[in-house]
Amino acid sequence: MQQIKDNRRARFDLSDRTLTNEEAGVPPESTSDVIIGNPGDPDIDLTLVGPTGEVTISTQTIWFTHLDEGRFTEIIFWRSFDTPEGAQQELAQANPRWGIHPENVEMWTSVSSRAGSEKVRRSLGTGIGPTGLIVGMNASTKNDVQVFHYIVDLDPRNYNPVNLENIRTTGIGKRVVE
Repeated sequence: MQQIKDNRRARFDLSDRTLTNEEAGVPPESTSDVIIGNPGDPDIDLTLVGPTGEVTISTQTIWFTHLDEGRFTEIIFWRSFDTPEGAQQELAQANPRWGIHPENVEMWTSVSSRAGSEKVRRSLGTGIGPTGLIVGMNASTKNDVQVFHYIVDLDPRNYNPVNLENIRTTGIGKRVVE
């Protein structure tokens, strides 16, 4: 983790949809969440290598959550835009990059354009992009600043054929709870 903080670069091989403590550079017995960076910090170039492709994006904050000892269940990151143009460029990539359904992007564009100074939040659903990873996307806006919140799902229970097909057809993933 210190290397990511120092170099402002992170590359995770998630081709098997797992991220172990060792791969992330944390003690093997750790079950604590890990957060790197804060809003306003210099960007971190984050590369996610999935089973079918890879994507590199920039973010200021990366949060890793644990499923159990030894591996992480989610990689969470945020991207913030203080102009409508920047937000629209990000939204234009929601489908090709993450597999988010276009109608959800259109819904958010409409909602956010009318929000003004009011704080508004919405889920844009879940997708499977070219990386082959399940990614959830949420959006919020207030005072024309739009923040997009991404959740990369590394819980192997959610990569079953029924759930994957449901995500592809409806944009809604069903979290497995045991």
